[in-house]
Amino acid sequence: MKTRRRTAAALIFSSVAFSVCGAEVVARATADDVELFTTRNFARSKLSLFDSAYPSAYDATLGWVPRPDYAGRRDNAWKTQVTIDADGYRENGGDAAGPEILAVGDSFTFGDEVDDEDTFPAHLERLLGRRVVNAGVFGYGLDQSVLRAERYLGAHRPSAVVLQAVRDDIVRMQMSKRTGVAKPFFTLPRSETSTRGVLRLEGVPTSPVRPSIDTIGPLRTVLGHSYLVDSLMRRFGHGAWWYVGQWDDAYAYQDLELATEIGCRLVERLGERLKEVSARGVFVAEYASHVLTLSEDDDPYIRPLKTVAACARSAGFEVVDTHVAWRALAKSDPASFQARYARVHLSSAGNAALAAEVAARLK
Repeated sequence: MKTRRRTAAALIFSSVAFSVCGAEVVARATADDVELFTTRNFARSKLSLFDSAYPSAYDATLGWVPRPDYAGRRDNAWKTQVTIDADGYRENGGDAAGPEILAVGDSFTFGDEVDDEDTFPAHLERLLGRRVVNAGVFGYGLDQSVLRAERYLGAHRPSAVVLQAVRDDIVRMQMSKRTGVAKPFFTLPRSETSTRGVLRLEGVPTSPVRPSIDTIGPLRTVLGHSYLVDSLMRRFGHGAWWYVGQWDDAYAYQDLELATEIGCRLVERLGERLKEVSARGVFVAEYASHVLTLSEDDDPYIRPLKTVAACARSAGFEVVDTHVAWRALAKSDPASFQARYARVHLSSAGNAALAAEVAARLK
């Protein structure tokens, strides 16, 4: 009897192992982003948000930037076409000329979840018939976006700057490290001679250190070699946990009111810089789809973004705030509203709708 049980167990184990191996081979053979006989650990090659979901490179001041001279679908979580030029800006799939417009912000500007030609800057470029430089960077806080805009203005003279932010960007300003990767941050120390406080950039140069494979744990160490597991994690929306769940954020301070004040000071500073070079400014406040089901009273992070938007208006920016109109659309026409989003970020249709609102300000 024991022999029969052992034999049956062995057959079941062999059958399961054969099926799993077969599924792994099929998954690799039918994919266009992996070699059939590779032994690499997929989790190991994606040690942090900025080394996994995106093609990124280290930057001493900004923490990370898009990897220059990159083109492909393999190094982003959504397998969309991402093309980055020699200067680290995402391409739009076109060749428009004329006075440049700079678009800077986080992943919503960069264009997560869509191909090059479907990003917000790409749609804006086609609407205006003028070159739009996509300087958006995945995972940025408002502080990093302003620093990137100022760097661009140090070498170029765009006719306009579009600065985009979501409410999470105000939270990110408080961080000194995001998913294991160091970032710059601002403080606002006050003194006897300056009760209002003076912006001080901290945390630079940022550390080039990225999370170590030793921290990913035994689960990812073993199952990370399976492309089948890796692809299923991404397909079912668990990519963030699978790749970055082990690396915590670090906060330089936790004071949302202070972060809001620093955000206001930064847009004021950028507004003064735009006046110096005679460039127009547009501040775009936008929201992930789940945030638009909430009111300002429901979500404590919406009001700080709106406060910074008000500061931007006072600093001379035109302001596009999608909260009211898009929230109303979600209630009146849910299908049209959902069509504007891929998962978290905007779809091509959503980027086109946003670009139309910004184009109306710039025209």
